[in-house]
Amino acid sequence: MFWSLKIDKLSTLADFRPDDGDEVIIDLDAAPLPELLTYLQAEHFPAEKIRVALPLITRTAALSGDEVEEVARRIKILRAAGWQKFLAAQLGQLPWLNGADIAADWSLYAANSAAIEFLRGQGVRRFTASPEDDAENLRALLAGAGDALQVIVYQDSPLFIAEPCARAAWQKCPRHDEPCHGEPCHGEPQPLATRGGQKFALLTDRCRSTVINDAPFSWSEHLPQLRDYGLQKARVDFTYRRYEPAAAKILWQRIKNGETLAGTHSGNFRRGWQ
Repeated sequence: MFWSLKIDKLSTLADFRPDDGDEVIIDLDAAPLPELLTYLQAEHFPAEKIRVALPLITRTAALSGDEVEEVARRIKILRAAGWQKFLAAQLGQLPWLNGADIAADWSLYAANSAAIEFLRGQGVRRFTASPEDDAENLRALLAGAGDALQVIVYQDSPLFIAEPCARAAWQKCPRHDEPCHGEPCHGEPQPLATRGGQKFALLTDRCRSTVINDAPFSWSEHLPQLRDYGLQKARVDFTYRRYEPAAAKILWQRIKNGETLAGTHSGNFRRGWQ
């Protein structure tokens, strides 16, 4: 089994060794570009194991300036420095990656053979199943795509992302009295609940708001079934929520072992598309 680990904070990797997993996917926004390049060049993990994940959302008129131009600039610098493996989250990112080793993230919805063939025609080599998928469709996708399809088996899936900072509506900005320019603030998650008792967590960063489920998504207990379907590539995402390094390492091992994780949900795996 080929295992990928995706992170959005470099600190999450502190307890991981170079031989942990087959691929480490690091968000482009995990650190400012000079710091990210320094980390990559220090070879905490072998260069051939590194893939850089591009942002799910980029704005042309954000508080921090034109994010589209900035992402394109950073990709150009990374490629010039020798980094050629990327995880694309938007179709608009593909032209920046001509000639690179491109994987498509779940947000490109490789949910059927037609979508996979379209992405393949755009130069994509690997595809990621949607965490909204169900067992029946995953079986069909794996039968057709084989080892070109990767399945996320653990993730804090974003339920929605909003441009305004919701935290600023009821309390002082986590950056206190500093001017806000869309810079990282990493405020602590704010618990939310509906009248019906559903629980969520609100995270704010770079003047944006992201809501995730209070319970992470996990298919670790379904790994035997997924292997029977032909799964060869699995992925674990330690993103959005803050994962302490030691806890992340233990959780990583439990997921790979196929343990049932308390306090998680399995999405549509059994119940089908909703």
